[in-house]
Amino acid sequence: MFMVMLILKLLMATISTIILVLFLLLILIIIANEATAVDNIIGLGKSLSPKGNNSNSNNPCSWLSSPGNFAFGFYPHRDGYALGIWLLDTDNTVVWTANHDGSPLPSTSTLQLTTQGLLLRQEEEALNTTNFSFSNLGEEAASASMLDDGNFVIYNAFNGVVWQSFDHPSDTILGGQRLINGNKLISGVSKTDHSSIGLFYLIMQRHNNLVSYPLKSLP
Repeated sequence: MFMVMLILKLLMATISTIILVLFLLLILIIIANEATAVDNIIGLGKSLSPKGNNSNSNNPCSWLSSPGNFAFGFYPHRDGYALGIWLLDTDNTVVWTANHDGSPLPSTSTLQLTTQGLLLRQEEEALNTTNFSFSNLGEEAASASMLDDGNFVIYNAFNGVVWQSFDHPSDTILGGQRLINGNKLISGVSKTDHSSIGLFYLIMQRHNNLVSYPLKSLP
């Protein structure tokens, strides 16, 4: 009987130790996930510039996703720069552009996250980025994040999504992104020129018909 009681006590002690270890591991996982999330949050006042250096957190040229498959920011375009999202592969494949047909941005441009959204400044002139669909949020922005599925998101103070690039497709559809009724993809001119004067467009019609037409037939 004594041996049975001893074995039971040892078994209970072992189970308690295992539960404690699992509990501590769970806490470490939660802390690690929270740290990753904090590192990926873009706070108000943060800014980008074409000549920035990503090794300098105070003056980067792009905001990276975690663990780093996508980037949002300035990339070389013609004789200047453009704003967009690209896949961090060997070719830095652009998957989204802020303004298809806008003029190249000068190297003196800056992009800053404000309560109104993203504010683009070109030299001495401040331009609200309504043309780039970053503003007119309907409520104040509090933070932003470049997600690792290729979606750039702006949040309010309660972490609710007030704007996301997935709702404004350009010429590429990504995994997990939906092409809702009325939205369309317009092919670019080439791999490096994403102007919306390509040959085709792809549109999701009201009756959930996904169709492609020559761009010249676009009304």
